[in-house]
Amino acid sequence: MSTRQACQLKSQSLSLQHLKKERQGQSEMKQQKQEKNKPMLDLFIGPLGKAQLDAIRFATNLSLVDAKREMIKKMNSLNKMLESRENMSEFEIELAEKLLDEVAHCFIELHEEGEEC
Repeated sequence: MSTRQACQLKSQSLSLQHLKKERQGQSEMKQQKQEKNKPMLDLFIGPLGKAQLDAIRFATNLSLVDAKREMIKKMNSLNKMLESRENMSEFEIELAEKLLDEVAHCFIELHEEGEEC
């Protein structure tokens, strides 16, 4: 395995850790926002209130788009690395596969959170 591929694996591992921390921070912030917004929901009345709620949901979902795009980029680069397995050791292949599984799992969880909004 080349030094470049090893650096890519390390970079993707660090990126995955960063995405997990960011995702945890987002879920904590989301819970705090939900707690703060619960009393406000009673104030929204009629079509204007519905429009405001729809705008809040839209903004929440829009903020998840960038994270999803980054995860897709990471999955694509991991797939490209795994296509050239002959240049990788068994450990590197196993690590890349585990990273790919973890990123895919995080993507699915993030997608499910987006559906709740």
